[in-house]
Amino acid sequence: MKTEPSNIKLIFTITAALVWTWLYIIIALAIGQLTGSPKLTSLPILNLFPVYLYHVLGIILLITWLPIIVVGIYTLGHRGVVGMSGHLINYGLYFYVRNPMYSGIFFVVLGSGLALGSTSTVIAALIWGLISFLECEREIADLEKRFGQEYLNYKKTSPIFVPNFFLLANDLAHKRFHKPVP
Repeated sequence: MKTEPSNIKLIFTITAALVWTWLYIIIALAIGQLTGSPKLTSLPILNLFPVYLYHVLGIILLITWLPIIVVGIYTLGHRGVVGMSGHLINYGLYFYVRNPMYSGIFFVVLGSGLALGSTSTVIAALIWGLISFLECEREIADLEKRFGQEYLNYKKTSPIFVPNFFLLANDLAHKRFHKPVP
């Protein structure tokens, strides 16, 4: 079976996105080590819960959001040149959330910080979250111009960062998949 160039490009894109995400985490960890930032659990505000709960939450975030990043990239990989699609991507994972890659990277970096107890990585996640929010605001204005009422309707039904997991789980359980309309 021959692999098509578009599939190779898609595999490369997914791999590159995951590598860059982990590189971001490694840089945040290195900055924390070099600056001697305190362990996350040494901050008084976080002494509300046992340390292991932060680690468990971090692992849950990683397990939940890594596949979301991959599926988000996979879905967009079929649209062509970034930002130049002639149609709105509002199916598949994008039916449930408008920016799964931005939020996925945020929660993977945050989960890594919690799992490792790294203050610098949690701060890096917060910085990424702010940058993502600002970029989304710019993208929203562009998408409203390009797609008009179609995007405004989509915006009303799909949250910007965190999907409705109950709706997603229910649809998966009932094998309902939101596919593109031809």
